Amino acid sequence: MRPSFLHRYTSIANVIQLLETGRLTLRSPVHWEDRNDAFAIELYRKRIGAKAIAAVCFTHHHWKVFAPHGACIEFDKARLRAVFTGVTGVRQGAVKYREIARLKQHPPDEADLPFLKRHPYRDEREYRVLYVGGGEPSFAVPLAAIRRITLSPWLTPEQIARERRAMKSIKSSLKVYRTTVLENADWKAALGKSRA
Repeated sequence: MRPSFLHRYTSIANVIQLLETGRLTLRSPVHWEDRNDAFAIELYRKRIGAKAIAAVCFTHHHWKVFAPHGACIEFDKARLRAVFTGVTGVRQGAVKYREIARLKQHPPDEADLPFLKRHPYRDEREYRVLYVGGGEPSFAVPLAAIRRITLSPWLTPEQIARERRAMKSIKSSLKVYRTTVLENADWKAALGKSRA
């Protein structure tokens, strides 16, 4: 069963900007840390003769890489996809994961290039939105599409309190949590009850 949500790991500043403006900005992948991804999208851009490509990615994990001191925005998948559906220049879809040997035997179609990643990343279950055109476009996203915000495990309690206040001052009904992925009291208590 496919999940009904999409996760966007990003900085606190990007979360606040989204909450304040109601807009999600797609950025150029030129400076992405994953140089394989950046290469694939740049290759696609050149092959189709586009001026520029901007993108945004949604994954199911990766605190350390994407938002070590940031947050995870959980979007309602159907509502978020609707924002981009039918928009000229926008492509969206799930990323496909391929092994290098398979890619060598069966080269991908040009249209698939921006939606391919190496097989080791398959647990990300990434969903990607591309805009083929100029600049870094922003799209109106209804705040109702945001199901919750989860703050990074590396933020201090003081930072958590401050960021939660700031986010809830913009949208009071917003659910804002701190992840317990690195330390969870319930998990520890359950382990403590293990049989000898």
